Amino acid sequence: MRARLAVAFGLLLCLGVLAGRAQEPVVRDAAVLTRQSLMREAKSALGVLTEMSGHSLRFDRTAARAAKRRLSSALRRLPRAFAAPRMDAHSHALPRIWQDETGFAAAAARARSAARAIEIRSLPALRRSLPEVVSACLACHRSFREPP
Repeated sequence: MRARLAVAFGLLLCLGVLAGRAQEPVVRDAAVLTRQSLMREAKSALGVLTEMSGHSLRFDRTAARAAKRRLSSALRRLPRAFAAPRMDAHSHALPRIWQDETGFAAAAARARSAARAIEIRSLPALRRSLPEVVSACLACHRSFREPP
C-alpha cells in the first residue's frame, strides 16, 4: 500500500512539474534568443553594479570593472542583434524598433555611452554615474519594448 501511494505521489509530482514547464514561454527564433540573451547579460551586469551601489553587495573594484565590461559589451552588440525585424510570440520587442531605426540607434548609443562613463574607481563615483545608465535603459525600454 505504501509503495502504491509513493508511486502515485511521484506521478502527481511529475505531472505538476511538466504542467509548470508547459506554461514556460518557448522562443524558437534564434535571432530573438540572441537578443534575449544579450538583454539578460546586460541586466545581470547592471544588477551587480546596482547591488554594489545599494550596499547589497560589497564594493569591489575588480568585480565592478568586470560588470562594466560585460554591460558595455552587451550594449555594443545590441544594435546588430536587432538589425533584422525578427519576431516571436514571446518577444517583447516592439515593431517600432524597425520603424524608427534612427531613434533606436540613438537610444542604444546613449545607453552605450552611459555604460562607458560608469565610474568604478570608488563607491561614491559609481553611485554618481550609475543613474545615467539606468535612465538610458529605461528610456529605451519605454519606447521600444512592450511591457511583459
